This record gives sequence, structure tokens and C-alpha cells, in this order.
Amino acid sequence: MSSYLPSKLDLTVYENSTWVENLVLHTGDATSAVQNLTGYTATLTVKAHAGDTTNLLALTSSSGITLGGSAGTITITQSKATVDAYTWTSGEYELAITDSSGVTSILLFGNVQVVTF
Repeated sequence: MSSYLPSKLDLTVYENSTWVENLVLHTGDATSAVQNLTGYTATLTVKAHAGDTTNLLALTSSSGITLGGSAGTITITQSKATVDAYTWTSGEYELAITDSSGVTSILLFGNVQVVTF
């Protein structure tokens, strides 16, 4: 597994819409080869504030996150019904991946806002 420095990326989710984030993980900068994510797992957690022990949202590669294997893609998907059922409108998130040997890397972190209409 390559070593990754976490990057900050703020996310916006829109009520009354399906939430889809499409990401591609590279082994270095954006011009380098994509990271083969075969055998990896991923988690995304949202908390009201960093350090909180209660998750507002918890997604995994079994539920809400799809890893694209050799394509290096990470896709976060939540249905419109799921987004509309959120009881929170903002928080702080962290996206992590774990390789087959158990090494976990934080890839992204930042604020997430749910825009309501």
C-alpha cells in the first residue's frame, strides 16, 4: 500500500436528491497510476464535531461505498430516500481505506453540509 497524506475536501449533499461522490485514488499525484483497490475496504463516518463518539452517518464498502478494484475508484452513494431521512444538516467526515494486511489510511476529511429546500 502506498502511504497517503489526508486531503481536505468539503462535501455538499442535497436534500431531494441521490448523493453520489465519484473519486479516483492515484498512487501519487493525479498524473500517476491509479491505486488498485482490490482487497481493500473503506469507511466514511460523519460526526457533529471532530472527536465526538457518536456517528451521524457511517458507511462502509458493504453499505454505501463501492470500491472499483483495479480502476482505483471509490464511489459513495446514498439514495434520495436515505438523504431525505437524515436528521442532521452538517458535520465533519473522514474517509478511510484499509488494505488486505490491515493497514488503514485516512484519505479525505472535511466538512459535510446537507442543503435543505
